[in-house]
Amino acid sequence: MKKRVWTSYRVSTKKQGEENDIPLQKSQCHTFAEKNGWVITKEITEKLSGFQTDINDRESLKDIKAGAEKKEFDILLIYHSDRLGRQMEYSLWIASLYELGVQVWSVKEGELKNEEHSDALMNMIRYWQSEGESRKTSMRVKDAMKELNEQGATWLGGYCPFGYHVIDTGEKRNSKKDKTIKKLAIHPEESKVIKLMFSLALNKLMGSGVIAQYLNNNGYTNRGRMFTYTTVGRMLRNPTYSGYRRWGTSQKKSLKSKTRLGVPREQWNLQPFNPEIQIVSEEDFQKVQELITNRNTHLTADKSKRVPVNSQVLLSGLVTCGYCGGRMKTGYTYQRWTRKNDGVKVERKAYRYSCNTARGLGDAHEGQKQFGAVTIDQTVEAEVLEAISSLKLEAFNEEKEAFDFAEIDARKVQLKELEKQLSDKAKAYSNTEEMFDKVMSGQVNLDLNFIAGKLEEYGQAKMELQDKVNKLKDEIKQTEMQSTDLETLKHQLSNWVETYKAKATLEEKKAMLSQVVKEVQVSRENIVIKFHITVEKALQKGGEYLESAEAEPIMVSEDNTWKEIRRRISKRARSAPLSI
Repeated sequence: MKKRVWTSYRVSTKKQGEENDIPLQKSQCHTFAEKNGWVITKEITEKLSGFQTDINDRESLKDIKAGAEKKEFDILLIYHSDRLGRQMEYSLWIASLYELGVQVWSVKEGELKNEEHSDALMNMIRYWQSEGESRKTSMRVKDAMKELNEQGATWLGGYCPFGYHVIDTGEKRNSKKDKTIKKLAIHPEESKVIKLMFSLALNKLMGSGVIAQYLNNNGYTNRGRMFTYTTVGRMLRNPTYSGYRRWGTSQKKSLKSKTRLGVPREQWNLQPFNPEIQIVSEEDFQKVQELITNRNTHLTADKSKRVPVNSQVLLSGLVTCGYCGGRMKTGYTYQRWTRKNDGVKVERKAYRYSCNTARGLGDAHEGQKQFGAVTIDQTVEAEVLEAISSLKLEAFNEEKEAFDFAEIDARKVQLKELEKQLSDKAKAYSNTEEMFDKVMSGQVNLDLNFIAGKLEEYGQAKMELQDKVNKLKDEIKQTEMQSTDLETLKHQLSNWVETYKAKATLEEKKAMLSQVVKEVQVSRENIVIKFHITVEKALQKGGEYLESAEAEPIMVSEDNTWKEIRRRISKRARSAPLSI
């Protein structure tokens, strides 16, 4: 009786399966079976990685094992041992088939026996070598991709970000292959939507959800789909729009795994700056990142930095209690009355700032707990406009002249030295890996424990140096941006008052105020406006810089009561003044 044979064919990619690999394996296996007088009763074909796919996730192997248990075949025939897989675990899987009475044959290697201890060792070494080849291939591909990413400019595949399209340059990286070089280019229409997103986030302080709703309501689509909170959030975080394409945003769970895990944003790698793909300025991109971070309560404990835009009061997110220092929330009550002249019933919202901490303290909270929002908003707005109008912009020149550029140069020298140390350790680690392979294959006679110890030592040093390099790069970038920000802020404040008065919406005014005002402390006795430190340095008093980032407090006294303050601003109040 002829022996029954099941054959297994495998390729790593769909392209291999469509070309010559599968037909070649199939032809060779049929010829081998006929030569030995066997009959093929079932053929199994797979298109997956034998290195990255977990042996327990392969349904075909489960079917083969089930068939062996049911005695449905006598021989498993493969073209080559690595067509079964490229992990050491496959040597144990072959042993399990032999225990069920099934032989495993390879067209190129003959029977993969498992009768003696030496047979099991040979199978283990065979698959150890296959796994090693895959590891080296994986490292070569990873290094090649890293080199291409560090060079930038070219498109390496994947999903094309919204706002761009991929164009074919017609050039070839390898003259022996047909594949041409592609690059990312700005999409004329989609890029307008990206600019609008960043404008809404920066100038109107809209969050991702509000922006998504705005775009959907105004007929914009995400390539035929609706915009969502998540997609808008990802777009606002994508540094590609500022000219720096990101890479290394995810990594494999393990070398053999196909599962990829997200990498923290601060550990992303960026390609060199490419002006051809820049849609928004780097300055605007960084400001939007700060707004997003400050808005997210999970990323910052300093809730006072958040500037809510859905509130109908001007200083929401900036007002704090002058007694306990707690953040004041906004709220309203309805006021209703009947006009005497025509008997019409009138209703309106009366907005207030209330101390959030006072709720928990009860009677233990010192001083007043609530203040009318209209009075506070109008008073602070008038004082800020007057203060900015009196700015001495020469202070910004003095600040920039004092900027320590020599310190930046020193840090860059330090960075270069660290990068050299990192390169040396990476090379030592790579050489030790190669030595480990030689020891395992018997080419070199060294103590395996010594080599393993060196691998751990170099690996740890490599990680520590990489952390230092990343930290120093961030410090240099932040310092350089600080110099640029001084000049930018000077330019913005030169016409700040005129720009503010021209703003039509409450959201736009909130955004501008948050650029210059850090905090507004309110109490029954006074209102204290605290400016951001760089603005404060330009606010001079008697030719000297203020000692603290505060404007002159607005005092409440017998001559300057809350009633008097309200009277002065009543003509331009948005609604009738409320009692405080």
